[in-house]
Amino acid sequence: MNTKRPNSKPLSEEEKRKRIILESKEGRPIPQIVSTYRFHEKFVEKIIRAFGSRRTFKRRKGAGRPKKLNQALKIAIRNKVQSFPWLSCDQIARNLGKQVCAESIRLYLKYLEYVYKSPCKKPKLSKKDEDERLKWARTHKEYDFSQIIFAGEASF
Repeated sequence: MNTKRPNSKPLSEEEKRKRIILESKEGRPIPQIVSTYRFHEKFVEKIIRAFGSRRTFKRRKGAGRPKKLNQALKIAIRNKVQSFPWLSCDQIARNLGKQVCAESIRLYLKYLEYVYKSPCKKPKLSKKDEDERLKWARTHKEYDFSQIIFAGEASF
């Protein structure tokens, strides 16, 4: 029996680069590497070329724009989404009060594999319907429901 757990911690970019170099040295074709690590084909080729000239798989220091989301902000976003899943990215950005735009939050949530789903539209109960339900519940308060099966919209 295999008791080994799957690796739940995602690989860092540096670790992915290292594995890309190792797999290319083993002779694995670039399209297979691309499908494994979800990088663009040109980017994988660039990593392999850079390793050939610089002999390192690490990024150059200072390359690219500094990240807007530091670790504390990422944790705050994750906690906010877990506590209040109905908030939009704009509302989360306003609640955090930081200089982070909603798009950055949206991209980070996508990285965490959150998916937007619009809520189901259900009409609210009218006051009359609420009163009728309450009246039914009160009249059947002492009723024995052991012989009754409640079925919603399921098909049997």
